[in-house]
Amino acid sequence: MSTHPELHVALFGGTFDPVHHTHRAIIDAVLETGLVDLVLVVPAKDPWQKSDVVASAGDRLEMCRLALGAHADVEISDIEIRRDGPTYTIDTVQELLIEHPEWKLSLVLGADSVANFHTWHQADELSRLVEIMGIARPGHELHPGAPLPHPLRINRVEMPESTLSATEIRAELNAGRVPAGLNPAVLHYIHQHSLYVGD
Repeated sequence: MSTHPELHVALFGGTFDPVHHTHRAIIDAVLETGLVDLVLVVPAKDPWQKSDVVASAGDRLEMCRLALGAHADVEISDIEIRRDGPTYTIDTVQELLIEHPEWKLSLVLGADSVANFHTWHQADELSRLVEIMGIARPGHELHPGAPLPHPLRINRVEMPESTLSATEIRAELNAGRVPAGLNPAVLHYIHQHSLYVGD
């Protein structure tokens, strides 16, 4: 029997290219449910379902640290960046549970990811190991896609729809404009390292 009290950790993965205010709003909404003790932000190195990553893994990790690292209820992890090969969530979850057997893990997912969960690598095993913190707009349902042998255990997290888009932020930066929605330290880092210019 573990001598450690159970810690409910929400794993918030993504490219964070760049990290912006909506990411922080999602973290706040998850924590405000009272179901989660800690949000673990996990920038992806080589996400298998996204091919349009622009900034390097190291730059995206540092921007997450600048934007979110000062919060006591948030940790930034390089677990996927350190791993060789493609990034699969199941590998991250299994590694974290070996390192931290006292953790209860949830995944922070938007409605599209909930609907497409059945297409993920080893989706059935993943659904057995984690719960879902499903981000939903008020009045909108979360619809899992094809059924799995272990049905998704979904905790609904409501938050208003955001108009911020990382794609639009990158376009604004590339055009030499200052976009809304960026932490000042992140904006300084982007300018200092000439990111998102000449795309």
